[in-house]
Amino acid sequence: MSVKESIGVIGMGLLLGGFGSVFLLNLFGVADEMGERAYRQSAGIRGIAPWKWIAAPDEHRDLLRSVRWARATGAGFALVGFVILAFGAVDLVRALDH
Repeated sequence: MSVKESIGVIGMGLLLGGFGSVFLLNLFGVADEMGERAYRQSAGIRGIAPWKWIAAPDEHRDLLRSVRWARATGAGFALVGFVILAFGAVDLVRALDH
């Protein structure tokens, strides 16, 4: 790879790693907000027909599950981003040596 391509890979790694870190660490309450939004938008899917009686699920537990899912997704993005960053750094060092 050339130096420009290596710098592009490093930039992509920083972008993915930063995006994932924001969700993983719940910076600015992003994971809470996204989990709550996902929970509200899936209300129609979870709906129970009026003629079928089922005990109402614990909403707090479901909301926490959504937040955990957002944080787990963020962890995946952070991991992939930092792996790409490491490969980009290695490529950059190799490109500068030649």
